[in-house]
Order: sequence, then structure tokens, then C-alpha cells
Amino acid sequence: MFWGGFWRQIFLIGMGLLLLPMIFYILTVRRALDRCARESRTIGPDLPWLLLIPLFNLFWHFYIVLGLSRSLGNEFQRRQIQAETNPGLALGLAVCILFLLGAFAGRFLGFVFLIAALVSWVLYWLKVGDLTAKLAAPPPPPTVI
Repeated sequence: MFWGGFWRQIFLIGMGLLLLPMIFYILTVRRALDRCARESRTIGPDLPWLLLIPLFNLFWHFYIVLGLSRSLGNEFQRRQIQAETNPGLALGLAVCILFLLGAFAGRFLGFVFLIAALVSWVLYWLKVGDLTAKLAAPPPPPTVI
């Protein structure tokens, strides 16, 4: 059988190696959303956990990237922190598109797209961490008129 002992172990090890980084990535995204004021958020901080659903995550990640970018942009504007208009949006969308292409392209091209997706995913993850660090300082008190 193809899915005998050796291949099953390789599959399970591979899933474990991918699952752990995905959990830490989700925690980073969740922390970014938690640091945004409730009125700045366009998505809830628990929604990134749905990225753990296989295949669904290929499309859900677009929603998370868009929502996170809008939420961070709103929070930076609220706190009057100088930042790009849609923080992290271009890189995040590139990650989503590369993962989609990697999932549905042929063998060789799919592999190339997946390698590019993994590299850009790590870069996006670092970008989200940097953007979140800008929100580490307590927000300014509301202005009273």
C-alpha cells in the first residue's frame, strides 16, 4: 500500500512541521488585532484560527490579510502614527496568491510557487510583527473637546 507506514509517518511529520509555525503565525495575527482598539478592527481577533482548516485557508487567508490591513490602518490613523495607507496589504496578498498558484499549478511550477509562497509568508509574518510592535506603546488618551 502507498499509504503504508513510511509514507504515513512522512505525511504526519510534514503536517506537524507545518502546523506549529501556522499556530505561531495565527498568534502573531491575533496579537496584532488585539492591539487595535475595538472600533478600529474590521475583523474579530479569533477569526484567524479558521486558517487551520485545510483548503478553506487558501481563500480565508485573503479575508484575514484584508481585514488585518484595514484594522492596522485604522488603528495607526486613530493613534496618529505615521504608516502606509494599507499596512502589509501588498505583501499579504502576494502570499495568498502564491499559495493559491502553488496549490493548483502543475508539479514543478507548483513547487516553485510554494517555495516563493513560504519565503514571502515568512516576510509577511515579520512585517506583521513589526507593525504590531509599533502598537506596543499605550494609545493616547481620547481628546476631550
